[in-house]
Amino acid sequence: MLIICKNCSNKFNISKYGFVCNSCNYLNPIIQDIDYFLYLAIPCSLEINKPLLETNYITRMMIYHPDKYINKTEEEQYFAMIHSSYLNTAYSTLNNEIDTIAYLYKMYNKEDIITEEKLLYDNSLMIEFFDLYEQMHQVTIENKKDFIDKLINIKTELIDKIKTLNFAKEAKEIQTFYIKIRYLNRVQEKLLERLSSN
Repeated sequence: MLIICKNCSNKFNISKYGFVCNSCNYLNPIIQDIDYFLYLAIPCSLEINKPLLETNYITRMMIYHPDKYINKTEEEQYFAMIHSSYLNTAYSTLNNEIDTIAYLYKMYNKEDIITEEKLLYDNSLMIEFFDLYEQMHQVTIENKKDFIDKLINIKTELIDKIKTLNFAKEAKEIQTFYIKIRYLNRVQEKLLERLSSN
């Protein structure tokens, strides 16, 4: 993606140079609404290439770290803080599959993915969740690993299903699977809390 340098009007490619102009070395501001994938120069997909994400994150942090701009203009110092903050948020989001699902959903649907509270009207889901919660209360330290493995397997299956769906056209299914994954995480956290307090 080409942008025009705010300082010297040179056109340069942010995928290659980040937001630092390859002509005058000026740190340009973030483009409004640039998505995390483009910002980190990785393909837009739920199946994140983790080594590429890591490499691009480190490379860009070396470019944008505020310490590099101590002797630069106040404007560039400010841009560096904005870039490093945005970079950290982008990296932590794309490094987590559940957060990436919510982010992709918002990218394609222009709204936040719904939360558990908004699905309280769905009786079938509530019954399913209540069932799992009851099972969780029967778990002991001895069979904890089996139950957690079961939760992880269900989450993996749900994420695999989401990977086959179209974020723009199958939003309802993605919302439902996302809620289930979030609930499974909550059950796992509650289980670990309960067993650690015994």
